[in-house]
Amino acid sequence: MAEQYDVVVVGGGTGGATAAKYIKRLDSSIDVTIVEPKPEYYTCYFSNEVIGGERDLDSIKVGYDGLKGHGINFVQDSAAGIDGEKKIVKIAGGQELLALAGKTGASVQVGHTERFNPAVLAMQKHAIEPKFIEAHRISPFTFRSADVGVVLDMMIHDLDLVLALAKAPIEQVSASGFRVLTDVAATLLAPLYIGLPLGALAAVRAIVDLD
Repeated sequence: MAEQYDVVVVGGGTGGATAAKYIKRLDSSIDVTIVEPKPEYYTCYFSNEVIGGERDLDSIKVGYDGLKGHGINFVQDSAAGIDGEKKIVKIAGGQELLALAGKTGASVQVGHTERFNPAVLAMQKHAIEPKFIEAHRISPFTFRSADVGVVLDMMIHDLDLVLALAKAPIEQVSASGFRVLTDVAATLLAPLYIGLPLGALAAVRAIVDLD
């Protein structure tokens, strides 16, 4: 029988650890579990000082023992899949976690939360058939941008919004951009054009500002 939890956070790091901590702080009766294959992560906080040479990389390395002290469970493994209907997180090691117990009334969802923004939810109540969608997402350079890049770090949220608003599969994609500082960190990917059915078009721009 699968182990039962109130909330299962798939993926640790700064985002997952923060979410787990504040869910537990909001209601200590909620059983919270993080599933993450790595025992430690490098926080984005103070990462600019690492880039500037004022701080060692190891000084921003964080483990999960602190969360365990808050009563949060930690499963060091990878998630192999999520069954949204049965509310089960399948773990690569063979274990299954029954996520989000019925008493919470919660739903299983990935970390792309922009489509649940109140403004977006309000807009979706109307019969809108978008013909042109434009999105700009600009962020200062953070340490995680050094190994992720702007598409997976920033633009992915706007791509999710485009799909949510268009309610149709993508027909064509074209993009251009360039990188600086690292092999993957693009300062500019602008714009990425997405061709949608019925002649609709989305233009998505993601920029890391180095100033």
